[in-house]
Amino acid sequence: MLRELKMNHDASLLRISAFSLCLLAAAAPTATYALRCGGDPGDAAKVAAVRGGLKTTCNCGAVDTHGHYLKCVAATLKAVLKAGQLPKRCRSQVARCASRSVFGKPGGVVCCRTNSSGLTTGRVVRDANSCRAPVGGSSCVSAADNVCDGCEPGGCVPPSPTPTPEPTATATPEICPQGVNGPPLAHVPSTTLPGTMDCGSAQLQSNAAPPYTGAVYDGTGNKLGDLGLGCQYAGALAPVKLPDGATSMMDVVGISSAGITVAGGGTDRNSCTRGSEMTKHCINGQLGPNGDGSCTADADCAGSGGACARDANCFFGAPIPVPNGLLSACVMNAFLDDLCGHVDFSGTTSLKMRLASRLYATSNATEPCPLCVGGQCDGGPNKGNACTAIGSAGTSADCPPEAKKFLVTLDVPIGDLSTGASEMFADAGHFCPVPPTPTPDDAHRYCVRIAPTPSAFGIPGAAQLVENGAGASSSGLSLDMTLAGLFCIPSTGSFLDQAAQIVGPGAVSVQANIDLTSLLGLPGLPPLP
Repeated sequence: MLRELKMNHDASLLRISAFSLCLLAAAAPTATYALRCGGDPGDAAKVAAVRGGLKTTCNCGAVDTHGHYLKCVAATLKAVLKAGQLPKRCRSQVARCASRSVFGKPGGVVCCRTNSSGLTTGRVVRDANSCRAPVGGSSCVSAADNVCDGCEPGGCVPPSPTPTPEPTATATPEICPQGVNGPPLAHVPSTTLPGTMDCGSAQLQSNAAPPYTGAVYDGTGNKLGDLGLGCQYAGALAPVKLPDGATSMMDVVGISSAGITVAGGGTDRNSCTRGSEMTKHCINGQLGPNGDGSCTADADCAGSGGACARDANCFFGAPIPVPNGLLSACVMNAFLDDLCGHVDFSGTTSLKMRLASRLYATSNATEPCPLCVGGQCDGGPNKGNACTAIGSAGTSADCPPEAKKFLVTLDVPIGDLSTGASEMFADAGHFCPVPPTPTPDDAHRYCVRIAPTPSAFGIPGAAQLVENGAGASSSGLSLDMTLAGLFCIPSTGSFLDQAAQIVGPGAVSVQANIDLTSLLGLPGLPPLP
């Protein structure tokens, strides 16, 4: 009996041991699946390639819902897994980042919140005003298009340095011939005069204050809003009020009895009008692949939207403060190419320029841009350094904002800033040529193209834009005039194209005084008033 019990006991132990071994064998995957995503040296590159491809395959610029975007992501992941382009262990990582993105959520932004214990979490919220700090903590709006790239312990970071394919830039025609002018005959300054006190709110939900230079109309001729003098309008962003008192120095490269031909000139970066160098550096504070900030593409700067920029020589006016609560920003308009144009002595003037409007999301409503106070910068990376205050805003190119606050660069090609009239009419819902857009062509693409609604500056129903300059009135050796113009803004290559309706028309106007004193004594000069 004891022997039988012992045999039964031993058999039970054998069965238990065998069962345990089976469990262990089932629980122990093969070497291929033992790794987590990132465990193999090639995982990171494959994940980056697939995520970068999704931005092209699934973000057509017209994804109507986040659900459609995720459906496209799921189908694309199935295809790349089948093709062996992505390990199965990395599927969930790619899908998770896609699910926490702004695609298909117009106006949505990535919000990073850090609680009082220092724990940071991220999520996509409806708009920047919805990004609120927890009690005792902090919050920030990231420039990234997804939480994975936008948040890290402590708050927001620039988009992670993944080798996302560089978006194809929209070709911008040369505005002015570069480097073809001889020695200048003279130098003439143009000084910005005061304009309106209020350019209006984003989408002109509150109208600009007079004086006006233009307006937005619907298809039946009804006015939808006014464009203020001394304002710059772009997409659904809040309008920018150009500070008065800034001086732009122009070279006189030709003269006739009718007027003068001008080109980029000057040496002081606060007032010169020469184009940027061809060399590039990161303007978002990143060190780039060489450790010295030099770069050739946005990916070198761990960013997008113009983070790798040509080295600026000159700025069109002083930095522009844009107080707008949490969305407060500082704008610096760098000359990309030399200014050029013609100033007639009769008062007709036409100038051409191509600017790079660099937007810094400072979120400081009290002081969106560092100020030049008492000859010293009161903030920013040059705090305490010597500066020259420009105009009533008290800002200076000597006092730029913090590089880490960089958000995006808008390419602003102004082909005609003049005393004449400019008009734009919507064609099939668009004021500007529409860039090529991927269209549904196979089972792995679910982008939905929305029928375009005529709009400009985020104003639904807009069908006509008008900007009006005004001929010069003379006072001694100076000409006072209003210069205005319309232009088209190409893609920034960032999520703001969709979130802020950037791609489309822009408008700008400025009241200026051109001083002709330096022309006295030049041959060919007619009698001046």
